[in-house]
Amino acid sequence: MIVFDLDDTLYLERQFVISGFQAVEDHLKTKGKPPHPYATRFLDVLDRDGSGRVFNKVLDALHVEADIGELVRIYQHHEPRLSPLAGMRDLVLSCHEPGVITDGPEEIQRRKLRALGLLEHFRVVVCTSNLAPNQAAWKPSVQPYQHIEATCNQRGVDCTYIGDNPRKDFIGAVQQGWRPVRLRMDGQLHAALPTPDGVKEVTSVHALTQWIQP
Repeated sequence: MIVFDLDDTLYLERQFVISGFQAVEDHLKTKGKPPHPYATRFLDVLDRDGSGRVFNKVLDALHVEADIGELVRIYQHHEPRLSPLAGMRDLVLSCHEPGVITDGPEEIQRRKLRALGLLEHFRVVVCTSNLAPNQAAWKPSVQPYQHIEATCNQRGVDCTYIGDNPRKDFIGAVQQGWRPVRLRMDGQLHAALPTPDGVKEVTSVHALTQWIQP
């Protein structure tokens, strides 16, 4: 069974970030705030400083008052504009009853899959937040991999997990005996991190497709 990570594997996560920042900008403008290029400023601060208080930093610099909590909710729950990595849709459709394991709230993650046009093509979508409270089942926990095995009547040795983040995507998979495959491409948030020993690395969707379907 082929199981995919979602963010930065099926699509580039930066797309969601840009889409969310644009949704916040649109909201600010509907509230009559000054017509600044908010989305561009948010992205500049994110790239410069990393995540954390991005909205506060930009709005403080522009002397614009807004409800930061409301902006965060709009960012998280907006209808995103996303597209799969080139060739990824064909790969997913060619797999027999593939699955997804993804961290994060189910509502948000399923909205991403719908935006990608891929939701209905997966046999099972495991959002780790549903498996245990307080992120206890988030990767690198083995729980989502065990859940896939039990739900789909699979053995670990017959499963492959395709992800992007060496810090969490492959630890639980390896512990369950799954085959770990890292898709490593420019534009991913964790592309600079080294690939762990024992993890297969591919650097394009084309190479991934050839590996899965030689």
